[in-house]
Amino acid sequence: MIQNKKGSKPLEILIVLLIISIMIAVIYKRYNMYRKRMIENLVKMDLNNIKFVIKLYQIKYGKLPDNLLELKKKGFLLDENGNPILAASKFENNKLITKDGRKILYDNGTIFITN
Repeated sequence: MIQNKKGSKPLEILIVLLIISIMIAVIYKRYNMYRKRMIENLVKMDLNNIKFVIKLYQIKYGKLPDNLLELKKKGFLLDENGNPILAASKFENNKLITKDGRKILYDNGTIFITN
């Protein structure tokens, strides 16, 4: 006599859960890699925008800004609608910080990032 089995054995459920957890681990690792790469590209874009804004400031005032906060106070880091032009950086305690926690520093026309 042939019997129809309904339901799953515990071992089958365990195998399915193991496969799903491996897939999640691979996807999560890949997601984090792409996220880090995206943030790095946004930071590079912010640096290019800051360099451009410094040149605009120099054309308008005939000198380099003393610091990045001066650019913020005079509205150089905003677009025509008043929105920030920096995608991956923001001011915290008068210092420009990237989304991944690095500081953007400015010294006499030179911009660099600390780790």
